[in-house]
Amino acid sequence: MTSAKRAKAAATWPDVAGVMHREAMGALVLEACNSPRLSVSIPGPPVAKGRPRAAIVAGRPRLYTPAETEAYEAHVRRVLEGECARQGWPLGGWASARVRYALHAEFVIGRDVEDADNLVKAQLDAANKVLFPDDRRVCLMLVARRVAEDGEAPGVTLRVWALGPTEKP
Repeated sequence: MTSAKRAKAAATWPDVAGVMHREAMGALVLEACNSPRLSVSIPGPPVAKGRPRAAIVAGRPRLYTPAETEAYEAHVRRVLEGECARQGWPLGGWASARVRYALHAEFVIGRDVEDADNLVKAQLDAANKVLFPDDRRVCLMLVARRVAEDGEAPGVTLRVWALGPTEKP
């Protein structure tokens, strides 16, 4: 990314010092909990959850998820499954999540900026039956987007805390 693009992104990006401070405070509260925690880095640019598409199959309408979303969710699921096995994550009841995005400037400025909730939805849907029985069990979520530093690869850092007793799916 050029310096001019980075400067333009920084100029249009809101001053999030207060937001980042509150995020850090929320994370400190969660860190103080004596509950299991999983931290995962998901490489590659994040893909927002795409809107369902419709097609006519055998004379009846059918809804399906776009191929790009399905491929990204499969990638996230593979990363999460590997990290769960490596870190010994217990499939739990209620959970809290902190999601941090490092994005290229094109994802921060312009008309095609993805909504944060659509970005998070792709990770949470991929985490179903891997991190928790269902993403409805996430009761607290902190989300932060930022422009990736020069030379930094885009990606997602996901940190999850178990907030209740674990259970089998």
